[in-house]
Amino acid sequence: MQLLMEEWRLLRFESPENPNLNLAVEEALLKSLSEKGVKTLRFWRNSKAVVIGRFQCPLLEVNFEECVNKGVKVVRRHTGGGAVYHDMGNLNFTLVFTKPLRELPDIFREVGEAVAEGLRALGLKSSFKPMNDVAVGQRKVAGLAGYVGKGVVLVHGCLLVSTDIDMLSRVLSVSREKLRDKFVTSVRSRVTTVSEELGRDASTREVEEMLLEAFKHALSFEVYEEDLSREELAYAESLYQEKYSKAEWLGWLCKKCPLRNEHWSMIERLLRV
Repeated sequence: MQLLMEEWRLLRFESPENPNLNLAVEEALLKSLSEKGVKTLRFWRNSKAVVIGRFQCPLLEVNFEECVNKGVKVVRRHTGGGAVYHDMGNLNFTLVFTKPLRELPDIFREVGEAVAEGLRALGLKSSFKPMNDVAVGQRKVAGLAGYVGKGVVLVHGCLLVSTDIDMLSRVLSVSREKLRDKFVTSVRSRVTTVSEELGRDASTREVEEMLLEAFKHALSFEVYEEDLSREELAYAESLYQEKYSKAEWLGWLCKKCPLRNEHWSMIERLLRV
């Protein structure tokens, strides 16, 4: 007897010019899962933006002058982890599902192995690197972050398909300690893109199709494509207005930052980018 596979919604909603709304949608998906049991796989992109983790201080994670001069937005997500750079050459993916009987590192491994499987289907020698990276060789090509709540899980990641790595290296501030720990001397040497490794221009849609099949296989589900509901969009827009677009959200952790008094005005400038 063949077991019925779970059905997940495949969602391609994106708001590239408004990364804060994109992040608010992530939180709205958790609400839909909690209240209606809607499991979702989402693919989406942002225009130029630095996305910092929930517990990071933007004053320590970004190069403010570069962000302002280059029109790079800086936003805070609701999951932990490190700062990442997004542009239209990134493919972001989000999985929202009910909590299995495993800890977050094990969930990262399951999702990360699926990403690596999708990249291997493209011909790349890719592997999952604990705790939350996917690499080609020794160079990072994707990273994961997650949230575990009462009975719910959200894991999302960004995959560098044809990302502007030079811009990435200019707008992110990476500590010398972090570079030394990884035995390298620059951001540029730590990361790579799918296109660079393939030796040709890869499209985000091409990579998306490979990831879709890999996720379905690894997590044993089928998909039906559907857009955000009106209720989800309305909730996301309210989160955007009341939370994600506010200086208090972007800068809340800066209260303990030694640079707060010197650079707080920069946070307000970044919100106007």
